[in-house]
Amino acid sequence: MKTLEEEVIKRTLEYFYEYLSAPATGDIWLDQAIGHVRFAMEERHLFRCINDPEHASVQKKHTVWIWESIGKMLSDHELFDGLSEEKISRIRTTRWLFLHGISSLISNEWFSVPEADIHAKLWEDSNISILDIIRTVDRIIYEGLKNDNILNALEIYPDKNGRNPSDNLK
Repeated sequence: MKTLEEEVIKRTLEYFYEYLSAPATGDIWLDQAIGHVRFAMEERHLFRCINDPEHASVQKKHTVWIWESIGKMLSDHELFDGLSEEKISRIRTTRWLFLHGISSLISNEWFSVPEADIHAKLWEDSNISILDIIRTVDRIIYEGLKNDNILNALEIYPDKNGRNPSDNLK
């Protein structure tokens, strides 16, 4: 049974990768975000399946290739010109955490959005669409994490001596 479960997770992750790599706007950075959210919208049960705590070890084992593949797609993206690998990784990871959060809320039907409508409003009385939120947060994450002055002001990342400012709170 475990072998069957692992095979289902592997195939679902391959299907998820198809969403991540599908063109939508012509901007691969934005397309990957849209793909992440669309998968959660259109394949709610599969999204929940691959993110079920019972399947975490299988997912971790089989998602490295996805992370590396979508990273390679971004290797020539102008957003990352001149940025260190560390900054690129920080930006990608932070953005993934945001996308995964909003995707989880959508797949668990916390928001009632029409299936596959990335232009849907999250709230009825709002003018903010899912795509607007993705674009806004993408920009905030990118601008915030590429700028050392902002990171230093937030005192989140280690200083020159490798000390994390939050260590002082212990």
